[in-house]
Amino acid sequence: GYVLLKQDAEPVREKAAKFRLDLSSSQAPASVSLPALKEELERVKKLLGIDCFAEAAITKVSFAVPNLNEYIPTTGVCVEDANELAWAIEGMQCEDGELLKYLSVLSVEQPGTMQEALRCAMNLDDYERIPEDTYEYGQAVLRRIGADNELIDTIDGYMDFEKLGEDTMAEEGVRRTEFGLIRRCSSPFAEETQAMEMGGLS
Repeated sequence: GYVLLKQDAEPVREKAAKFRLDLSSSQAPASVSLPALKEELERVKKLLGIDCFAEAAITKVSFAVPNLNEYIPTTGVCVEDANELAWAIEGMQCEDGELLKYLSVLSVEQPGTMQEALRCAMNLDDYERIPEDTYEYGQAVLRRIGADNELIDTIDGYMDFEKLGEDTMAEEGVRRTEFGLIRRCSSPFAEETQAMEMGGLS
């Protein structure tokens, strides 16, 4: 994260920024790029002449990561939640497919606040990205219940993996998003919206 007054020092770590918040207090405007360390946030407070961020107004939220602006609400944002979410997104970018998974989750869950978007990020392990192919998914279902590749190769040709994949997708509430297929492990997504989304699977 970096901090600057409008005419201040040159930005540091700009490439790593996930969000940028523009803040203003009665004393001064300032900007902060997130994720930021505690010391950096303290420095912003000093620039703004405040003791806690609740005393400043967030005038603008900008996202450096593509697509996030479409799915993360910017109303009722607090600096601490935004920073925690920025750290979580930085972690996702280090793991293959995690950011796409998060975008899939956001597009289905449609959080109403940044705090809800943060909750989705914290519970990302409760979701699973699904292979697009129903045949592949049928095999993945068998692996999940203990079948190894040898067994799957043996029954290939004798079993309708595609049908198993299709039926399991419907049963598990798998949803299609522009970032791929996603399922929630703890409880399937609600059915009324699922019916509309699943139309694209047949």
